[in-house]
Amino acid sequence: MPAESFSRVASLNQMLSFALLPIGYLAVGAAADKFGGIFTIGMFASIGMCIVLGVLCIPHIRRFQ
Repeated sequence: MPAESFSRVASLNQMLSFALLPIGYLAVGAAADKFGGIFTIGMFASIGMCIVLGVLCIPHIRRFQ
């Protein structure tokens, strides 16, 4: 990404992240209501760990300096 575009991309990322927070809260709340809190925490923690491990399997990311 060009250096002159970085601030624009970062601000859009931040804005969209904050804008989507209420949707995530509603989804987690609905899942916790339906499946129970402990199961929901475990489910989303497992999904997050799978994403992290999947990204770490990409050699370019592991060797990034």
